[in-house]
Amino acid sequence: MKVPYQKTIKFRMLQRIAELSGNVILRQDLADLGNPRQVSRALKTLLQEKKIIRFGYGIYVKAKYSRLIGESIMSVSFPEACIETLNRLGIKWELGTAIKDYNEGRTQQVPVQYILKIYKRFRRRLGDENRELIIEGVVNAR
Repeated sequence: MKVPYQKTIKFRMLQRIAELSGNVILRQDLADLGNPRQVSRALKTLLQEKKIIRFGYGIYVKAKYSRLIGESIMSVSFPEACIETLNRLGIKWELGTAIKDYNEGRTQQVPVQYILKIYKRFRRRLGDENRELIIEGVVNAR
């Protein structure tokens, strides 16, 4: 028996993602749509169709199509995605010293990498295929 498209988990997942106010999607936002295996399968399909981009373990970012490069990219910038993810996970953060120094005019050296200080143990990797969030400080020690 074939299920109508509007009743599939994938369709309901796309609706839920569109309803979310931010751009970061946590797996727990979609967990009530089906059992864990069904949710994983639907997420995998959305990743393959480039509707979302994996940003970390159980963390995804909304995607949009870029005509310039001809593929899907994150709908927000990398720093915005990092900050929104940390806020959604309830983790206190602060800009890294290099970024602070540049913003306050103490140096003219433009920071190349996005570095944050985190005041709670955080062992996850946040990033996409090209970039990764760098965490400053020793809070992450085991």
